Amino acid sequence: MDSHCSLVLIFFDGDVRIRLRHLIVPIVRGYVISAAILSPYFYYLLAFGHPGGPIWPPSYFCADLIGFLVPRQTIWWGSADFATAISRRFAGDIMENGDYLGIALIVFVEVFRRVYWPKPAGKFLTILFLAIIVAAMGPTLHTAGVPGFPMPWAILQHLPLIENILPVRFMMYAFLVVAVMVAMWFAAAASSLQTKFVAAAIIVVSIAPNPHASFWVSSLDLPAFFGNRTYATELQPREIILPLPWAQKGNSIYWQLKSDMYFRLAGGWTGIAPFEFDRMPIVNYFYGETDLPEPGDQLKAYLARFGVTAIVADPSYGGFRAIQPALESLGVTTEQSGGILLYKIPPGKFAPYAKLTGAEVEARALALRFDTILAAAANYIADGNDPLKLSALELKRLNLLPPQWQIATAPASPNDWSTGALADNRIGIVLLGSADGVKPILNRYFGKADELDYPAPSRWNPQSSSSAGRMDKLLMILDRAQLESAAAQLKSSPPPEMTTPFLGADYR
Repeated sequence: MDSHCSLVLIFFDGDVRIRLRHLIVPIVRGYVISAAILSPYFYYLLAFGHPGGPIWPPSYFCADLIGFLVPRQTIWWGSADFATAISRRFAGDIMENGDYLGIALIVFVEVFRRVYWPKPAGKFLTILFLAIIVAAMGPTLHTAGVPGFPMPWAILQHLPLIENILPVRFMMYAFLVVAVMVAMWFAAAASSLQTKFVAAAIIVVSIAPNPHASFWVSSLDLPAFFGNRTYATELQPREIILPLPWAQKGNSIYWQLKSDMYFRLAGGWTGIAPFEFDRMPIVNYFYGETDLPEPGDQLKAYLARFGVTAIVADPSYGGFRAIQPALESLGVTTEQSGGILLYKIPPGKFAPYAKLTGAEVEARALALRFDTILAAAANYIADGNDPLKLSALELKRLNLLPPQWQIATAPASPNDWSTGALADNRIGIVLLGSADGVKPILNRYFGKADELDYPAPSRWNPQSSSSAGRMDKLLMILDRAQLESAAAQLKSSPPPEMTTPFLGADYR
């Protein structure tokens, strides 16, 4: 940015222009060198394409109207029970929580407006601040987590280059504007030094961070397997391992760091999992979701697809017990070493699974999951239950779902699917998957449901084109007759995923 400003100043008169003119060549040289260094990244970005549309829904990461007044736990009083009772309803997560301004700053902005509005700088800063606040609210106004009417960002979010912007991040510019306002007022206000000191103290206290160290830091345990270099005797250099806990659930990147990059990971974490990993159904099983059909076979497919030759599992991980049956189904040698469990995968043991594509593995899991949900919803209605009370939790309560399926209730829990009823008693089923993964379901039910949306809420037909390389929501809406017919069809003429073994069906 500084270089661009310097180039603009060249057009002004004076000695500054002469000195800045000499910067043109170094600046251009810097860009050329940077482009050369970054060229591999540009190649992979442009050669293979990238998903269209936003990576994260803008409506999920947006400022909340109440969030301007009530902070999350990052602020000193945000941990109070009444505050957390409100903030837990906000959209997004605690990592994107920059909307809090507090009463003190809001009052100060109004004081600034009254004093400086007659001046051009006052008008500019006030209008800019309000524009940023409106943009930070995203495409829909949220009040304590409840979406309301559309906001201007609903239009702007579709403009090129800014579709991936998370609206709440505009708040850092709002704070920059407020900082300029504060500087102007403290520098020019006629108030006494004591008044300014009190005002500054109130502002600082109102936005002071949480003082409890336990909120910001946590202990980082390193199993002896990595601490005393046991890995060097058990693993080969550059060997690909599956670490459990998976991705951000554990410390696998730290394990790799302490080993001086001795091994490779089929499940590290750098912010966003690559699509080819993310689409594999076993991934959410690693995260704690238990609604995965055939977890053992899905794990074998994952190991074969990514060339995993060893699994390193920390048995102290809270979710280890849930995934242990899938690990035991592998039928491989298990060793306890340095505080971890080591599962060694013999070369070629799961070679037949390597022949399956990611789309085929995903499609089978999605189809089996959908079959289970549809049958459960049909049984719920057939038993005379109230359609308007239909939900995943209600199906679980009535034992209409497989016993191993656990329904997460926490606000931030990942959800692969959901079901419910519309006001007219039609039944809706939502499933998350890629275009290739959900295609068999879409083809099967096209023309047999009241509404078929993918990516929802866009209507789907066989000629529809969907963005590759991303996970989207499929929405199917059926009336009672259609639901009963589909459930009967599952019994009388089961689809391939219900009648063939994992390695024996064409899931396309």
